[in-house]
Amino acid sequence: MVLDATAARFRNRNGRNTSSGTVHAVEIKREWLGSAPLPVPACGSGVGGTSGRLLVPTLDAVTCHRCQNSPAARAAAQAVPTPYQYDLLDDLLPTAI
Repeated sequence: MVLDATAARFRNRNGRNTSSGTVHAVEIKREWLGSAPLPVPACGSGVGGTSGRLLVPTLDAVTCHRCQNSPAARAAAQAVPTPYQYDLLDDLLPTAI
């Protein structure tokens, strides 16, 4: 089902509202169309339409102030993975003299 696939895209992801650029914590609601899964902003904010394309999955940090201030929305927010960068000098410099 299309809605199952849409909900799966948001697994371990936050959601960016494409019309405003705001990143929300995402909850999967099952109170729509006979308990079909629907990803929605955890703060309860609307995304301005029913196309399902206005909220896109992202690994970006939550920028929505309502999501940041709501304990339930904070619990739904996904942690942003910290990029790991190798220190090139560690490989080039001798460790002991």
